[in-house]
Amino acid sequence: MKNHLSKLRNNLIYGANISYFFKKGLGILKSNIGIGMKYSGTYTNILSKGIPYKRVKDNSIIYSMLSEKFETHYIGAFLETRGFLGKNKHYVFGNVGIGYIRYNNDAKIAYEDVKIIGNSTAFSAEIGCDFLITKNFAIGLQTSFMLGFVDYLVDNVKPITPQKENMSHLNITLGFRFYR
Repeated sequence: MKNHLSKLRNNLIYGANISYFFKKGLGILKSNIGIGMKYSGTYTNILSKGIPYKRVKDNSIIYSMLSEKFETHYIGAFLETRGFLGKNKHYVFGNVGIGYIRYNNDAKIAYEDVKIIGNSTAFSAEIGCDFLITKNFAIGLQTSFMLGFVDYLVDNVKPITPQKENMSHLNITLGFRFYR
């Protein structure tokens, strides 16, 4: 089971941020404070064999397969600050935000389908540095952290019982950005 759980750490992660920086009305910070929206998603699909499984009807143990296909979706708003380095060729940024996270896991345990779903509020924070390649295009490195706990329901396992799942994670991302 430990091997199966370690496989869950490898995810496809995708996302997009849109930011607007204020130009007037904030004094000396006029171009360095902004607001934005963030979308982030993760996807994992794994299969493990030889997982111990306790049968409900006779309490016997069988060794079978465990397949999980899960995804998370986060959407939220954030407050951002940035600072330019040198002749505006590079800059550092940071943001903090709050949003909604959705969790969905389509699992197959010993050939029985189980659907696990849940949603909650989550908090996000990012810090990074972008290197402008052209006036409108940059490549950057960022570290992102999300904090959230989802109450989820296990579908088609009787009785349906609420449980908590920790959605908190840390990402280090190499990305491309477009500036206008």
